[in-house]
Amino acid sequence: MSGKLKVALALGHFDGVHKGHAKVIKECVKLARESGLTSVALTFDGDLKGYLSHSKYSLVDTGLERETKLKALGIDTVCHLKVDDSTLSMSKEQFLQSLVERFDIKVFVCGVDFKFGKNALGTVDYLKEFALKIGATVCVVEPENHLGEKISTTTIKTLLSNGEIEGANALLGLPYKLGGKVVDGRRIGRKMGFPTANIIVDKEKTPLKKGVYFGLIELDKTYRAIINYGARPSFNLYDTVMEVHIIDFNGDLYGKEITVSFIKYLRDTKKFNNKEELSIQLEKDLEIAKGIKL
Repeated sequence: MSGKLKVALALGHFDGVHKGHAKVIKECVKLARESGLTSVALTFDGDLKGYLSHSKYSLVDTGLERETKLKALGIDTVCHLKVDDSTLSMSKEQFLQSLVERFDIKVFVCGVDFKFGKNALGTVDYLKEFALKIGATVCVVEPENHLGEKISTTTIKTLLSNGEIEGANALLGLPYKLGGKVVDGRRIGRKMGFPTANIIVDKEKTPLKKGVYFGLIELDKTYRAIINYGARPSFNLYDTVMEVHIIDFNGDLYGKEITVSFIKYLRDTKKFNNKEELSIQLEKDLEIAKGIKL
């Protein structure tokens, strides 16, 4: 008698857990509950496509964010695989066999275009053949579309890089989030009446278009926020930072980890001639942010 966990296994990368991914996960959870199985989601720690194409890592969700989202959808356990040569050099047979050695798989759940194994030679058809040999079944979930187009992580990354945050959020089903530790800044905003929390952002996260955004932040309650993401040309500072002005909040956040939900792109970053011009623009930003309907 096998001591391995009897599971329904959702297969995918699941970077940027979007509505299409949610459809796969929900089906896995449903099938697991109907059959008294444990639902497990397989995911990769790291940027799978970036690693394979030797390009810069760019993650919509960090590993922790991904796991949090998957569990919020009802998944019982998240199985992490490392994105490295060892994992990606496995043949399609070796890849599936490694999963069988770990779990007693009763049901595989995946999307129609799921590929696996070295050179992505493993297909859904091969998965069905393999499942038949071990007495398992395969549930293939049809893609989720938005405005007639298949939802994909690549599309979401493009929207984010273009500042189309509302479009990206529509595909994700949740607001895009950036978080990090609040560090001590130059305190210029405080002197101008616009104190900001300066946040060090995870460099592996998908970068947004540089500019000013409206967002929300959860502290003791939900606060509206104005976010400057990118450079600060008015002060001749061109490194990418995230400065967050939390509207109607008074408190010390230095050293704390906070997360900001991006809701709307407000404007491009501008270079102002002096602090007075900048202050006038910040007042306009504040008025807009307070008037946005949620």
